[in-house]
Amino acid sequence: MADVQRTAERGASLVRLGWYTGALLAAVIAVLLLIMSYRDGLVALEEARDHRLQVRQATVEQAERRQHLAALQRSPKGGPAILPAGSESEAQAHLQRHLSVALQTASAQLSSLEVLPTVVADGFRRILLRADFRVELSGLQGFLHDLEFGLPLVAVERLRIRAPGHQAIGADRRLSVNLEFVALQQLSDP
Repeated sequence: MADVQRTAERGASLVRLGWYTGALLAAVIAVLLLIMSYRDGLVALEEARDHRLQVRQATVEQAERRQHLAALQRSPKGGPAILPAGSESEAQAHLQRHLSVALQTASAQLSSLEVLPTVVADGFRRILLRADFRVELSGLQGFLHDLEFGLPLVAVERLRIRAPGHQAIGADRRLSVNLEFVALQQLSDP
């Protein structure tokens, strides 16, 4: 009888041990799940903060661009941000004059100028020019600055710069530049 009682007590102890082990295992799993969800929540919170920071930065940059554009349009040299409506040839001529002024200011020597085919999209005509010229580095920096910050607004599509070979010593330290850039023209209302 004592053996039966000890066996029953051992059985009960094993059942209690199994119960405690199961409860402990369930508690550990619950804690791990809480930690994982907390970690996922922190990651989502960090991503939301990063997104909010990017939105704020984009808003500030957009406000700066608007201020810059407004300042350009108020300046004595200011003009429209896009080429005025009219014929395609008028827009091309206007863009060529804009390029000529920038090249002259940079003391650049124009080798060739090509008007590329225009593309019409979204209510605008894309006027595209290709120019090859030679210019010193300081002149190129000023030229690109004038082109980027002047009116009408232009976008550089392609820029290739080649320096003279290693044998070019002396006066000819000019860079060879191949440039494609585009400006938008408002289409006339029919």
